[in-house]
Amino acid sequence: MPVIHREAGLVFRFFSNENNEPPHIHIYGQRGSMKVWLNPLEIAKIRKLPANDQRRAWEITKNNYKKFLYEWQKFKEREQNG
Repeated sequence: MPVIHREAGLVFRFFSNENNEPPHIHIYGQRGSMKVWLNPLEIAKIRKLPANDQRRAWEITKNNYKKFLYEWQKFKEREQNG
């Protein structure tokens, strides 16, 4: 599960082998997590992440989603090509 970004106490990563789900990232704070689809940009799931961390995670994701999408695509290409 590569870490692609760290900011404001949050860790942004993705996982391999997620049953062909569309591009997305997982965001982890100290007390919860959040899953965000990258295309289109949309919150998929929130698990116990405090509201202030949710707002920060969403803003960071909006500001970096092109980078996150690029990294996700690059990782999936490497994974498929072995």
